[in-house]
Amino acid sequence: MTGTQIQNGLLSPASSEHTHIPSDQLPVPRSRPLLPASHKETSLINFIDNRILAITRRYAKSFAADESDQSLQSGYTSFDQIIVDIDAVLDVVWISATPSIQIPYLLALAGHFRGYMHSFPFVTTSFPLARKFDLAFSRLLSATADNPAVAHVISATEKVRIRSLAQETRYEMIEVAGKSGLNVRQEDMETDEDETDMETDVTDTEDGASNQSIALSLGRVYERTLEILGGDLSSLPPPDTPRDQAPAQSTDDVEIIDL
Repeated sequence: MTGTQIQNGLLSPASSEHTHIPSDQLPVPRSRPLLPASHKETSLINFIDNRILAITRRYAKSFAADESDQSLQSGYTSFDQIIVDIDAVLDVVWISATPSIQIPYLLALAGHFRGYMHSFPFVTTSFPLARKFDLAFSRLLSATADNPAVAHVISATEKVRIRSLAQETRYEMIEVAGKSGLNVRQEDMETDEDETDMETDVTDTEDGASNQSIALSLGRVYERTLEILGGDLSSLPPPDTPRDQAPAQSTDDVEIIDL
């Protein structure tokens, strides 16, 4: 099942054979964080690094002029496919329940999500993944007693990076949707306070994802995170904000993640 693709202002099913609509909910994490420098932590980091490296290489292959090497996986043909790969790694990162792994890798994955979307037509499957990132960052930023992150204090530098990434992603999604032909108006993105807890799921509609519902979802991108960090949801970074190159980092321990 794929989401809705917007191209030239027209709504149509996204053209991808192996994609699905990702869940916007986080998986259940481990009961306790991994021990620092343990075999499991090292294996997990190696695995995540390798998966992120595979994503970056496949993305680069999407636009490579040299097609002589047929041994590698083909490049991405839609943003739906990138979403599926990033979503899978995000789940592994969250299951680790280790903030020292979660924070840098969530930043890296969210950076790839933001940085790659401009290369493809806008797809509504971006919304569930954006909500999942938002949920992950907001939980880490507002740790409670039942959250393993309670013992980890997020640094001021990390908070600045998260806030900047959240704002830039929101702007990027609005820009890409606009370039795909969607007429996004500020009034369509504004919601009443009573509606803030209601999710607008535009991915389940077969042919009826309206411009207004998409605009409402755009207005809620990283809503929780920006509220916690004091970000003004109506303020956007300038169009020429440079895109960060998300750092690559990895894991090889399938037994602890049970995938």
